[in-house]
Order: sequence, then C-alpha cells, then structure tokens
Amino acid sequence: MRKFGAKILQHPRGVCVDSQGRIIVVEFMVMRVIIFDSYGNVLQKFSCFQYLEFPNGVCATPNNEIVISYYRVHCIKVFSYEGQYLRQIGGEDNHYNFNFTIFVQKGNVLNALESKVKHAKCFDMILIDDDSVVPAIKDYRLYRYFHPLTV
Repeated sequence: MRKFGAKILQHPRGVCVDSQGRIIVVEFMVMRVIIFDSYGNVLQKFSCFQYLEFPNGVCATPNNEIVISYYRVHCIKVFSYEGQYLRQIGGEDNHYNFNFTIFVQKGNVLNALESKVKHAKCFDMILIDDDSVVPAIKDYRLYRYFHPLTV
C-alpha cells in the first residue's frame, strides 16, 4: 500500500500498531521510539537511551502506554506516548530459573514458566487467546507453550 520511514528510521527493531492505528517503532542502535500515523507522518519521537540499551520489542497498551522489552536486564520499560519514563516491570534476574515471565500491566507477576528447552535468546513473544505463549527464538524457530493463567 505504501512505504515510509526510509529517511527517518536508522535501526528499526520492534514495531506495533496501537488501537488508534498509530505505528510505533523502537530503534535498536540509536535507542529511539518513533510514532507514525497510518500514512507515515511522524507524530512523535523520543530517545530512550537513558533507560535502556539496545531495546528489542515494543507494544502499546489499551491505556496509552508504550512498553519496550529490554532483554539484557530481563525487564520491560514503560513510557508515555510523550516519552516520559513511567516504570520498570521485572528486572529480577530469573535467567537461570525461568524462560518466560508473564506480568499484568501494573507489573505484578502473573505466571513464570520454565521450559525444558534452554533457549539462547528470545527476540519476541506473543500471548494467544487460548493461553499459549509463542516466542521467536534465536535458533530460527517458533515454539508454542501452553500454560494455565492464574491471578
């Protein structure tokens, strides 16, 4: 349909679309977030280098927060659409105990899943409606894990 961002984006790593159709991109090497409208016009951009190095994935919440995964510190950093740092979710080094930790939006742990397969690096992940988790792993594979979600 269209392309955009060629003269703006330097190292895009994660992308998502929020409930209003805005396209949110997080850039890896320059530690920056750029928010586009659906036509490719820049609505907002902000640096996040003070709070993380090498961001990985990005997601928008229904209450207009931007969450960015930071795999080096095993956490999520939360920002407003204006670029204000709001909070951190996770951060305890559970790298050797669990492969996946699922949080509620406020930051409380909902579930922690241990995998029999020790994955080298998880680049992205999605929670599916049937309560399964599908991560994209460094070994060029997708895995599907089923679990009960409890509060």
